[in-house]
Amino acid sequence: MKLHWPTRKSTPDYRRHAWKAAPVMVVQQADDGVEYLLARPEGTQWLVEEYGFWQPTDEGPANHRVWSSFFTQGASELAANGVAIAGRKLLLCLKRPVIEFHRVDIVRTDGIDLTEQVHNQVAVQERLDPESLILDYACGSEPSVEQLPTFVTCLPRETWQQWEKGWLSSKLKPVMMVPRAWATWQLVRDQATLPNEPTLIVALYRKQADLIVLDRRRPIYIRSINLQQPDDADGVALQIAAEIRLTAGTIELPGEDQTVAQIAILGDREFAEAVANQIQGSLDISTEVIALEALPAFTYAGNQTPDVNSAPLLGMLLGFTQTPELESMDLMNPKAMARPVSRWRIYGWLAVAVVAGLGYWAFDLWQTYDTTQQAIAEQSKNNKDDQATLDRTIPKARVAEYLQRWEAEQVNWLQQLDEITKSLPSGDDVVVRQYDGKRNAVGAEIAMQVQVRNLETVAAIEEAVQKNGWKIKFKRQVETQDPAYPFRLETTISYNQEP
Repeated sequence: MKLHWPTRKSTPDYRRHAWKAAPVMVVQQADDGVEYLLARPEGTQWLVEEYGFWQPTDEGPANHRVWSSFFTQGASELAANGVAIAGRKLLLCLKRPVIEFHRVDIVRTDGIDLTEQVHNQVAVQERLDPESLILDYACGSEPSVEQLPTFVTCLPRETWQQWEKGWLSSKLKPVMMVPRAWATWQLVRDQATLPNEPTLIVALYRKQADLIVLDRRRPIYIRSINLQQPDDADGVALQIAAEIRLTAGTIELPGEDQTVAQIAILGDREFAEAVANQIQGSLDISTEVIALEALPAFTYAGNQTPDVNSAPLLGMLLGFTQTPELESMDLMNPKAMARPVSRWRIYGWLAVAVVAGLGYWAFDLWQTYDTTQQAIAEQSKNNKDDQATLDRTIPKARVAEYLQRWEAEQVNWLQQLDEITKSLPSGDDVVVRQYDGKRNAVGAEIAMQVQVRNLETVAAIEEAVQKNGWKIKFKRQVETQDPAYPFRLETTISYNQEP
């Protein structure tokens, strides 16, 4: 883990001005190719000129290679087919698994750069190396809030470098990269009236859906799912209702009642209304439809109508001309730490002043400068040696601390964990992939990853854990490539020891 130097500012230096309005090409990855949208500003609105689709010639390229193929082949093929790419700014809409989301909690600290805190928290909490990632984040800017729930999105730097080779060779450079779910939220936030109470946005695309939970109109939880019956409104409604129930049981909503006050469904009007009616009848939650055809910020050339998959692309158009803020995300222009003035620049100014006005003392000053440089080099070497000693000492100190805690415990935590694992459903239904336990002030807490054959096993897991006196919280569900155990559940199990 690399800790960064404290900096002078507590807020990030991040894109000071909005982009000037200009013709753009917005691109996102589809199931088997790339979808694009051409648009240009017209007064206060955007005129959508053309929708299109490009499919690579390679069969079944990996997710990250689709983008490389587009930069190296797709752009030139589209231009050769008469698509007006020249002179347009390129905006990219990214989705999982090319990028990944993480959620961390940042404690507001005066005098420490916020971006530096996010990088260090990602290294500690998610065990990732920020130096190997293109990383941007979004959090609230309320001055009264001490703890900032923060969304972090990451793109591997190796993938970025592969893409960079492609767009440099094609002379086509993106100016903006935004996650799909974030672009969709941008669209809904600007085009609909949202309450401060917990609200769920369901964005229905052609074969997938994003579930975005909002509190005070800000995302606090994001989930993407594959639709099993994407053309059947009844099947989509049943699946979405089940996912909403699972989401409500996974996250901790603000307030005492722990309920969602409103559901907003974004999609094609007729299909979205059919889904909304069934969900409202099933869950008894106020449900409204945000129809793509009725968004006031957009007009369409010819007889075109917005496609259901174009919602994130429309959201990126809105974000393109707005002044960036702490809640914005853009991997092409990530928030950067405010660095102090380079000492080399200061030395340069001193050298110019000495040569211009104090030539007589130049030699003496040069000796002083050389001595200072040697002292800096010596101090830098000492710092590296001290850091190496600290890195060797910390693991041993942690082991000693754990042993002291173990000797002072009145509860056999290994026995507790053994009883939990024995009471879980059989290995035919549930497999524990990873767990990590720690002692806290009131008991113990275990972070556990399990893979299950089907989602019906969730209730059995919850019953098994609670039977042993522990409390369980499902943090996230992820679909895997394992045909035997297609769902991975990330859980937190806690136990409060009696005083």
